[in-house]
Amino acid sequence: MKNKIIPISIFLAVVLIFLSIYFYYKKSTRNAVETFAETGKIINILIAGSNVYNHNKHSFYAIVSFNPEKNKIGITFIPPEFKIDLNGKGKKFQKINKIDINDFKSLSASLERDLKLNIPFYIVLYSPDVERLVDMIEGVDPLYVG
Repeated sequence: MKNKIIPISIFLAVVLIFLSIYFYYKKSTRNAVETFAETGKIINILIAGSNVYNHNKHSFYAIVSFNPEKNKIGITFIPPEFKIDLNGKGKKFQKINKIDINDFKSLSASLERDLKLNIPFYIVLYSPDVERLVDMIEGVDPLYVG
């Protein structure tokens, strides 16, 4: 019985050490935006928005750029009719509002080729989300026409 306890104890200790290292690594690298900010590089985030759900296709696109060195934020609006080259060969152009945002990897690569901007993240917003966000910051109702 004692011969089995020692190997099992060693095995459990090794597993516990590996799990501890893994969880520490995941915890220290989980906020990618902070990691980018520490490098001092500009952080670009694609914002896609719609009034209603349309199979992950959106009518509003903007790129929000954060410059952590200068503490500046810039916004670049992309027209919904903007055509991008999805395959990078100049043969398959598609309007950005017809592209499924779930295919973000090819969309990001295409925007990097066309606009020379690295865009590693995206956010999807719908009009009710914007209303809640404006209410949270106690701003004005963007849908109110008076």
